Amino acid sequence: ILIVLISSLKTRNSDAGILVPAMDSDALAKALQRLLTDEQLRHALGARGRSRVQRLYTKEKMVAHTLEVYQMYLNR
Repeated sequence: ILIVLISSLKTRNSDAGILVPAMDSDALAKALQRLLTDEQLRHALGARGRSRVQRLYTKEKMVAHTLEVYQMYLNR
């Protein structure tokens, strides 16, 4: 998983991806090359990303959040 940052932070790893600065094609190319050549890293990042999505984006949580947004606009 690659994430392009809006700010000018340096390339770094997160727990589920490689963060690269926006508009830095060299950093993006290096990150892609690293993912292409490091199967263990790809699998580890993918597993952690999947785990995060399954934990944070359950149907129940998504419905609750949607209801909160609707309620916020209805109460204006």
